[in-house]
Amino acid sequence: MYPSIVEKHSVQGLDLKAIVKRIIKHLPSEVLKGLNEITLYNKHDEYFARYIRDEGRIELFVEDIVGWQPWLLKRTYFFPYLCVGIELGGAIEQHVNRENVSPDEEFIPQNPLKYVYPSLGIFKYALKMIFCVHKTYSKIRKRPKANRCGG
Repeated sequence: MYPSIVEKHSVQGLDLKAIVKRIIKHLPSEVLKGLNEITLYNKHDEYFARYIRDEGRIELFVEDIVGWQPWLLKRTYFFPYLCVGIELGGAIEQHVNRENVSPDEEFIPQNPLKYVYPSLGIFKYALKMIFCVHKTYSKIRKRPKANRCGG
């Protein structure tokens, strides 16, 4: 059974509920077990998204996630989809790991996109490749430069 999706935002021009619905529709039922609701709000001072363990609820603050995007990016659908997906994926990962982390610990998602990939269809392979190249490039950039003076 899927969690209910509640819209309490004023973002226009994007069907954010459809984006969330598509992402969760492609997830296994064991991932969603115990997740009761996903609420879409406008803004929050500290978060883009958060998981409320006691209520089994995810809150997405969509004005913060997609509101800043110029209309051209919003029209691509793919870019807003990824932005919402990354935040939703991070909150879902918190939900999945809710028993492994104490309430006092800050949980940092390791791979929130793994919850988005199944919903991307044929585009998931392109996205995986892009992030693989980015990850590799990031590691190369972090290597210390050799001393050019031979020392």
